[in-house]
Amino acid sequence: MPVTLKDIAREAQISVTQVSRALGGYNDVNKDTREKVLTIAKKMGYHPNQLARQLQSQRTNVIGMVIPSDAVKFSDDYFQALILSIGHAISEYGFYMMFSTYSDEVSEMAAYRDFVGGKRVDGMILARTRINDQRIQYLKEQNHPFVVQGRLSANEIEDFSFVDLDNELGIQLLCKHLIELGHQNLAIILPPQGLAYTQYRLDGFFKAMQSASLHVNKNHIFQGNLTQQSGYEQTKNILEKLPKTTAIVACNDLMALGAMNAVQDRGLVVGHDIAVVGFDDVLASQIASPPLTTIHQPIDKTGDLLVEILVNLIKESPTTHSQILLEPELIVRRSSVPSI
Repeated sequence: MPVTLKDIAREAQISVTQVSRALGGYNDVNKDTREKVLTIAKKMGYHPNQLARQLQSQRTNVIGMVIPSDAVKFSDDYFQALILSIGHAISEYGFYMMFSTYSDEVSEMAAYRDFVGGKRVDGMILARTRINDQRIQYLKEQNHPFVVQGRLSANEIEDFSFVDLDNELGIQLLCKHLIELGHQNLAIILPPQGLAYTQYRLDGFFKAMQSASLHVNKNHIFQGNLTQQSGYEQTKNILEKLPKTTAIVACNDLMALGAMNAVQDRGLVVGHDIAVVGFDDVLASQIASPPLTTIHQPIDKTGDLLVEILVNLIKESPTTHSQILLEPELIVRRSSVPSI
């Protein structure tokens, strides 16, 4: 005979209602109880009638996410870790994940219309926000539950739920670290201009330099595309145009790794002749040679929060938005040493 909610309730010594809400991912069930119920349900071989649950609740129990194709094409370690974190958190709430990738903004918006307009998903998770982001505007117009990993630019209205790292403070921590080590000639490799967080990181660079009364202008600013190759190419430009540079601030770890390769190809020693720092603290930064100084992004916490907020929006439609700004953490390794 199939296992029922009543069987699980008897084993867990709680009510059938509590079992139902625990399996449904409702937030009025504490974490320990939910984990206990999930463990017992799995042990007893419980399989919910998914179709009946969907018809009853008018939900699909699916969360959608459209992934930038460049995140896949260029082996973006940060994005891969974020997706794994989100996927794990979603399964804890009894939901499923639907992914799609895109090659341009036209096909990207077509994917959103397919997911949302086709009622394929109960909610959407967005990442890597852009200036004047069409995706956010579309989801607001559709009154569809969504949460964003990232904020908009400083002059845009943020009337939606988001989880983000304080990007401005993160760059300030990196620059302060370098300046305290004696570095005065810094250059920065920014992400693409259209991304919303690019301006926050540039602001952090300017504020850190100005706070230390160090001269900085547009000649110290270089633009990458978040890939290792762009970090390599822009560092070659830095070394040619600004030969007195003693420290390079790359705005993600992949570009920092490319920067380290360019420094080494020039016959210089990373962490001795030139300091290189990154942002994200992906696995590759820890095993690089030398290991990379960087800003740690709490990816697991970010994924958990994104899913928790979205599930609440789907199930309870709160009137207030959850807007969470996480604190960055400086991780010092051997790629940054005192200026010689």
